[in-house]
Amino acid sequence: MAANLEYFQDDRYIEATQIMDRCIFETAAKICWIAQDQTEGRLKRYLEGSLRPDREHRAIIQANI
Repeated sequence: MAANLEYFQDDRYIEATQIMDRCIFETAAKICWIAQDQTEGRLKRYLEGSLRPDREHRAIIQANI
């Protein structure tokens, strides 16, 4: 966040700053969404979705080995 503010102040990397702002906002929204659930359902769903590309990539690497 601090690096993002530094870039914004110097009017450098405007597009990158906007992308980082959006990522920060989306992450905060996801955390709020997960925190509202009293069960572990949302957290489990979030983690499964987040780790899916890593698991698929690992499977490809294992198959190539």
